[in-house]
Amino acid sequence: MEFSGLDRSIQIERLAEGRKFLEHMVGAPITTFVPPWNIYDLNTLRALEHLGFSVLSADTGGETTEDSELDFLPTTCGLPRLQDAVKAARVSSNAQPLIVVLFHDDDFKEVDEKRGNITYQEFSDLLSWLKSQEDIRLLSISQVATVVDDLSAKRLLLNKRLRSLYGLLPPLFREEESMVLYRESTVSPAKALLMVVGFYIAIISLGAPLSLIVGRVVFPRYPLVMRIATAGSIAISTVLLVYAFRDLRIHLGGMLVCSCVVGVSLGLCLSFLHLKESHWLRHLRPSK
Repeated sequence: MEFSGLDRSIQIERLAEGRKFLEHMVGAPITTFVPPWNIYDLNTLRALEHLGFSVLSADTGGETTEDSELDFLPTTCGLPRLQDAVKAARVSSNAQPLIVVLFHDDDFKEVDEKRGNITYQEFSDLLSWLKSQEDIRLLSISQVATVVDDLSAKRLLLNKRLRSLYGLLPPLFREEESMVLYRESTVSPAKALLMVVGFYIAIISLGAPLSLIVGRVVFPRYPLVMRIATAGSIAISTVLLVYAFRDLRIHLGGMLVCSCVVGVSLGLCLSFLHLKESHWLRHLRPSK
C-alpha cells in the first residue's frame, strides 16, 4: 500500500530516500527493490527505471508491461515447500530452473509460535542440506541477475498466466513445476489452458446427464416444478457467471460452483425441452 496508487513523482521521492538510507546503513549500492506486501503498480516500475534500479522481486500479482526495462525475480515458494520445489526442479525440462524462496521473521517459531512453521535449528539443517546438494546453487538476487539470461517482463507475464491457469485446478491436477518454479519464457501456456478447459467441460458433462435423468423422472409428475426449476437454474447460472467474472479475477471455488450449476442447468433445460417436445408431438397425433 506504500507505493501502489501514488503519483510517479511521489514514488520516485520515497524510493530515492529509502535507497539513500539503506545505502548509508549497509555501505553498498542498492539495485533491487522488494515492495512492501508485494504491492506495486506501473508508476512504481517507471519510478524504479528512472532511479536506475535493476531488479524487482515480489510475487506474480503486480502490474507489469512487457516493455519494462527491469529484471523480475518473483517468489515461487515458501520454506515449507522448498524441498518439493527442489524435486520439481530436478525433473524439470527448464535449462535453468529457478526457485525463489520467500520467508519472514515470523516464519520462525521462536519469533511467532502460532504463525511460525520452522525453528532456527530446522532452518540451519535445511541450509546445510541445500549446500550439500551438488546440483543446487545458492545465489543472492543480484547474483541471479548476472547468471540467468532471461529475467524479463515477458517471462514474468508468462508465469503469471501459468499460475493463474493452474490455480483454477484442484491441487491433484496442477503441474507442480509451474507452481513452485520460475518457468522460462519459452514455455507455452497451451497445455495449462487445455487442462483447465477439459477439467471444467468434464464437470459440466457429469452434471448435465444426472440432472437430465432426474428431470425426466420428476418433471412429468410435477409440471410446475419443471417450470420453476428450469427458469430458476437459468437465472442462478447467469447470476453466478456474472458474479464470478465481474472483475476477471476467477478463483477455483467460484469456477467449481459455476461449472456444477451450469451443468445442472443444462441438464434441466434439455429435460424440459424433451418433455415439451413429447407433449407437442402427442398433440399432433390424430385422434382415433
